[in-house]
Amino acid sequence: RKRRLGIPGESALEGKGVSFSATRDHDAFKGKRVCVVGGGDSAVEGSLTLAKVCESVTLIVRSDRPKGRREWLDGVSQNNRISVRTNTLVTEILGESSVTGITVSNSKTGEQESLEADGVFIRVGITPNSEPFRDQVTLDREGYIQTDQKQRTPIPMVYAAGDICRPRCFSV
Repeated sequence: RKRRLGIPGESALEGKGVSFSATRDHDAFKGKRVCVVGGGDSAVEGSLTLAKVCESVTLIVRSDRPKGRREWLDGVSQNNRISVRTNTLVTEILGESSVTGITVSNSKTGEQESLEADGVFIRVGITPNSEPFRDQVTLDREGYIQTDQKQRTPIPMVYAAGDICRPRCFSV
């Protein structure tokens, strides 16, 4: 599942300007102002995708810098349609029948302000769908099934694979 922010306006405006997929929904925002919330690869790539059709894209990053792939970050810094706001938290999505903006807070100064926007793309990661297995296997604090490097759980003959497990780097 796409991870959510859990802020006012997010659920009520989903499909009315709140989206979780720049690839799927970018055409609906042609010529509009949008915000992308997140600082990793999916948010950075989404910003580049949206900048091809949107009037403006504001990338909202909670840390002091985005952490996407270097080539995508270079593309963001060179694109005059994309602005980046760091140390910024989205605290509310504004609008009645559709998104009209967001309220943000600077994590260093505490200063709050509203930004106008026609759309908000939330790209803050995924949450594993492990709830059905909660009582059978060990989950880590984020809900991933714990396995060894051979994908074994502590239960004999029970394995887990794919996005339900924490991503690992394997040496070949």
